[in-house]
Amino acid sequence: MNYLLQTQGILFDLDGVIADTRVVLKETWTKWCNRNAIDIEKIREVSHGKRPFDTISIVAPHLNTLEQVKILSEIENSICHRLTRLNGIMELLNSIPDIKWGVCTSSTRECAVSKLQHAIGYKPYCLVCSEDVEHGKPNPEAYIKAAGILKINPANLIVFEDSKAGIESAKTAGCKVIGVSAASNKSLLIDADYVIHDFTDIRVVNITDKKATINLRGNSKTLL
Repeated sequence: MNYLLQTQGILFDLDGVIADTRVVLKETWTKWCNRNAIDIEKIREVSHGKRPFDTISIVAPHLNTLEQVKILSEIENSICHRLTRLNGIMELLNSIPDIKWGVCTSSTRECAVSKLQHAIGYKPYCLVCSEDVEHGKPNPEAYIKAAGILKINPANLIVFEDSKAGIESAKTAGCKVIGVSAASNKSLLIDADYVIHDFTDIRVVNITDKKATINLRGNSKTLL
């Protein structure tokens, strides 16, 4: 089905939305788990959409969390060139030059900047990372902070997310949420307002007064 949505700004999650980082994250966490004798299944149970700090705090409370986040980031940064850009993301970004947008990610800033450089070649001026908030997703702090940077009421923002924690964070902040299923499990997107596969399902049809009208080809949550 097709939907027309109007927005003053757009916020993107990074992993699983701008870029498919599944290979990168799997190898990163596997190396970290092997190093610390931790079952990778424990990571899979809690990590999706969460900050590394929060994940490590849960699965390895006996370790120095900040020290381990730094080690994890070094591993991830060394292999983040293996990510792939999601289909249609560059076309969407190039079609909204007058629309405010940003990235709201659970990644550390160091890793986020590297991944954005590999995926789209630059970073937006609005970039909220794990170190920028006291409470990670699903807490709404990150999206509220990003909305403040853009100077847009959250109710007038569209967020693209791929995780249950991220969707809860954005919706609690008051944003409209579009789930992206290309690098995720669609069952995790049930609480999104709409669901698309990737950005080839999005087309900007009009931009006036710094507002964008988007033609969305996808499903409403009631159709999942």
